Amino acid sequence: MLQSKTGIFQTLTNSGTTTGSQEYLVKHVLADAQCGSEPKSITISVSPTSNTLSLNDTLFNTCSGIPFSDSIQSNPKASFYWSPVQNNQITGAKADSGLVLKQTLFLQNINSATQEFMLWPYIGNEGCSANPLSIKVNVFALPKASFTYILSNDTFYFLPTDTSLSNYSWSFGDSSFSNIKTPIHQFAKAGKYLVNLQTFNSNGCSNDTALEVVYAPVGLNELTLNKQAKLYPNPASDFVTLNTENIGNDFIIINVYNVVGALVKSELLNISKQQFNVEDLSSGVYIIEIKNKESTESEKLIIQR
Repeated sequence: MLQSKTGIFQTLTNSGTTTGSQEYLVKHVLADAQCGSEPKSITISVSPTSNTLSLNDTLFNTCSGIPFSDSIQSNPKASFYWSPVQNNQITGAKADSGLVLKQTLFLQNINSATQEFMLWPYIGNEGCSANPLSIKVNVFALPKASFTYILSNDTFYFLPTDTSLSNYSWSFGDSSFSNIKTPIHQFAKAGKYLVNLQTFNSNGCSNDTALEVVYAPVGLNELTLNKQAKLYPNPASDFVTLNTENIGNDFIIINVYNVVGALVKSELLNISKQQFNVEDLSSGVYIIEIKNKESTESEKLIIQR
């Protein structure tokens, strides 16, 4: 367009997919004069702002609390400003910009929810923006990875809290592994072992937890006697009760040994009291020695919290 003004006022449209340019020859003419300067060339770069911009990826999946980073593919290639749409079921969504969506999203006590983001594409160094687009991120809860165990006759029975998951991966801390949901395991020698469970759900999310177990084989610092005195509950956390119906005398001595045979607690107990406080003992396996004037008996006790 030929213009004779003090400035260039143009609306330029780029119908391509890359930055283009428009060249102008400018001649400076004084007011009411027939002569002017030699013409000069100026060039204006024009970036496309295609309203038909499309995304190859508009739906993403992630797991609650797990950072993820996914590139947003577009044609023509663009960068993005994005802003999260409010969602009371999800926290952690934030505004950002660039070619990559980086978010750590947290579910609020539900199994799954979807977070929507509105994107404003911009193309070229000039930051020309196109119409906004929408993408969504499905967020799935992590599976439970906690577990308990039962020790019976030197054999550990491991029980996951959630038995409805798709996969379980156990590591017993002694170079042994299992993919069984409820494995049974025996350790070759006494000691402390860090047992790890990694769980997987059907949405591809995984979680893991570890628990230290102590193994003291039957017979280690343990006397095989009449077993007239019984302890319960076992495992215990705060108190144990002694069934002392068949034990004579008014008082008994309680000695507590750890798995390496060291005395960690001793108490003179009135037989009528029957309850023995174990709150000061850390989780693990102990041998409780029960003594009176006539006999000495021992019981294995597990402290578990």
